Amino acid sequence: MPSGKRTSNPAVVPSSVLSKFQFSFLIRDPRTAISSLYRCTVPPLNEKTGMHMFLTSEIGYREMRLLLDYLYEDDAQRKEQVCLVDADDLLDDPAGIVKAYCERVNLPFSEDMLKWGSDEDQARAKKAFAKYYGYHEDAIESTGLKPRPHPGKHYGSAEEEDEKWRSKYGEEGARKIREVVDASIADYAYLKQFALKASPM
Repeated sequence: MPSGKRTSNPAVVPSSVLSKFQFSFLIRDPRTAISSLYRCTVPPLNEKTGMHMFLTSEIGYREMRLLLDYLYEDDAQRKEQVCLVDADDLLDDPAGIVKAYCERVNLPFSEDMLKWGSDEDQARAKKAFAKYYGYHEDAIESTGLKPRPHPGKHYGSAEEEDEKWRSKYGEEGARKIREVVDASIADYAYLKQFALKASPM
């Protein structure tokens, strides 16, 4: 059980319905996720996304933590129904993480899962993500998952991060990003401990 304190169902969906699902969570370090989201709310990208306000209520680390705790506490066996993947781990070792995910959900793994890009695939992806135009171009235009050339995302000091954000988004933008990052990092670290570990190939 992740925590010692019993939590009530934080979702609007009844537990009897939740118990029927296989849950998959994808998390991303707030230091990249928050600045990326903020970028979608300011020019020039907000002209594509249509999002002109940085809504901290949409961040979701705390809500995900509450749901994860509830799922674990509600049924100890449900640990096997919960998959949590960290984006940095996925980008460092796509094959190992996807294989671990498949093992958890009882799917046969194939390295073909790491490749796409046919006209049919691209058309389906563009249609599925049309509502979120401006957010997912890199993913939509990609043709597969390959390991990063330098595994292990390096995060600088808080001062270095603030300076980078300040240079891109100004003083006010950097302040907003820092405020949300600082409020989210503990929940992210908590979630991270449950992330799937890569399976050997």
